Amino acid sequence: MEITWLDDGVRVTDAAKNTVVVGTEEWSPASEGPSVTEALSAVDRGPDKPEQILSGRVRALRLPPVVVAAVPLAGEETRQLLPSRTVELDAEPYVVDVNANVRLFLRFDGPATGRFETSGDGGYVIEFSEPTPVSMGFESLGEVVEDTVTVSETTDGVATALTALSAANDTTSPDRTWPTTRDEPPRIEFGGSTDVPAAVAADRPDTGIELVVPDDLRYLFTGASLVHYLGAEVSVKPGAEPALRIEGRREPLGGLPSYQHRTAELLTRCFYLDCVARSAGPHGGQLSVVDVFDDLGLDVDRLYEASLAERVETYLDVEFRQVRDRFPEWHLSMYVAPTFDHVPTLSHLLQQLPHFFLPESHDLTESEWLELSSNDTFARDPPDPEPDPDALQRVTREVSNVDLVQPELGSSREHGWLADDVPIEVFKAFPEAYENRRKYLAREGSELTVAAVLNNADMRAEHDHAIEHYELRADELNIDITIRENISVAELARTFEATHDLVHFIGHRESAGLECADGYLPTASLSESNARTFFLNACGSYPEGEALIRKGSIAGGVTFESVLDSEAARVGTTFARLMVLGFSVKRGLDYARRQLLMPKDYAVVGDGTHVLAQSDALVPPTRWLFRDGDQFRILADNYEPWAHGSYMQSTLVGGTDRRHLLGHERVYTVDWSELQEYLDTAQAPIVYEEQLWWPDELRQELRRG
Repeated sequence: MEITWLDDGVRVTDAAKNTVVVGTEEWSPASEGPSVTEALSAVDRGPDKPEQILSGRVRALRLPPVVVAAVPLAGEETRQLLPSRTVELDAEPYVVDVNANVRLFLRFDGPATGRFETSGDGGYVIEFSEPTPVSMGFESLGEVVEDTVTVSETTDGVATALTALSAANDTTSPDRTWPTTRDEPPRIEFGGSTDVPAAVAADRPDTGIELVVPDDLRYLFTGASLVHYLGAEVSVKPGAEPALRIEGRREPLGGLPSYQHRTAELLTRCFYLDCVARSAGPHGGQLSVVDVFDDLGLDVDRLYEASLAERVETYLDVEFRQVRDRFPEWHLSMYVAPTFDHVPTLSHLLQQLPHFFLPESHDLTESEWLELSSNDTFARDPPDPEPDPDALQRVTREVSNVDLVQPELGSSREHGWLADDVPIEVFKAFPEAYENRRKYLAREGSELTVAAVLNNADMRAEHDHAIEHYELRADELNIDITIRENISVAELARTFEATHDLVHFIGHRESAGLECADGYLPTASLSESNARTFFLNACGSYPEGEALIRKGSIAGGVTFESVLDSEAARVGTTFARLMVLGFSVKRGLDYARRQLLMPKDYAVVGDGTHVLAQSDALVPPTRWLFRDGDQFRILADNYEPWAHGSYMQSTLVGGTDRRHLLGHERVYTVDWSELQEYLDTAQAPIVYEEQLWWPDELRQELRRG
């Protein structure tokens, strides 16, 4: 973890390049201050000991616009800092929990005032009447897990591993829905004998829940997330009918293919109802869906105190279907070929609790490709597509260098494919992408290194605009930008082999590789790739992107077909800006490419949920704006798979104090002055009249209208 003092505050960056900036007014350092460690222990919140602690005296602190809670050490009610009101903190000891990209804990003695500041980028301010002793503790959310579970390469061995991995959950209470309580599970290796480290075995609770499945890897894979969340013991019994056993109760799950949908439904049911139950605890909050417990006849206080097995039994007996549509769509589904080669990858996937399905698909026809590509994906109610002759010409003029398939998808916001074939509309995952992440967490240094390569002079506009977008947050995120033009094969190879967080290539690609000044570079020829992420804005670049993942990268954007230079420039510049605003690779590319006539030409390889630089607001929003006379309606939606279970609070005028689970769409009605105030603090783009606008551009457009 690296600490950099700025003119008006401090920037702390962890190994995953997550950054939090705390503004300070009249700061003077001190050798020690109020104890953060003792405070966290007293209120049962946060780590046993933060990784870094800074102490000093300060007049005021400026915090990012995330979830902030002031917890009195005397055990009184937690005070949430909200955009809608000022909070007065009495003269008593506090620890303030700031759920930022790098988690922050403030320890001080009141009185103090907490308020939301709408100017600039927005955020919370904690002010004191005079310089006051304060300690700041920092915890990284991107730790490297060293524990390894060794099992035999059998279904029994996989069952043992899945049972052990639930040790990564910090609690069995409903607070296990918070992403900060779900650590990365231990790694899985195959060996001649079973070895579960003592620390892992000790951390795994006995929840009284068991999953019984037949001797078939398919059942183990598709039930993995349910097992992980419930902390279930997994038993393989040849010929058994799949079932959950909960302290003597048996819940049949049916056979495949219905089994995979039943386990997904049970995970959704238990997780979301636990989100409501946690509102009765000290780390909860008044969720917008809290009323569903009244509709279902559930007692939130009783369920918060109940055991995990008791809660699951209760949830099984309610009519969840009648309230399901009041919760967000599930965040992520993974379609994983059930092979022993993919078992170690489960360790990397389970922390995000995806639904697991068996991969099924059919060959993608040219007519299906055209229909998919012609859809206007920005429209809330998209019209039936009408094929355009120019679009048809583009589809048929060149055969893709990849045989695409149409996947059969479940209901989720994001979809990842870890199987043979190359699917449309989902990110194409590889085991190497998840293993590669470890080496980047082990790197030293806090700079976010970006290399922009222009090997096509006709696309200079994209290059120049992309650089401008990277520079927008260069100081805040400590971005080091390298610009290279018309470079050779050897120079491009060195660019990918050198240490970079993002390589943005703008140019051409032929079957021989990426075009350079003196020839072509096939990325499969690299000794290794040390580009954490990449964007290959070149025609038909999918094979080069796949090779970069296998050589060491985590994720990147590629193309399937020839793309027009003008369209490529629009996608490239938008993608660049979204990456530094905290969008994941898949979500950012989806947003960028949907401006185009043929958006399905672009795709993501590797771990599409990977985030290059996290948002100030923890999770950046997707937003639509609708005009109704003098009034405006804003539809906002925040989600990223890594933050599943968190909630958002609105900074909009007129927003309520209730919290919305990530993935919930919220609608706000504002007038012109309120909209302008909102646009002053908004950084992410907004969809207006089915077009993507940046806030400053939208303000000008609305004034003209």
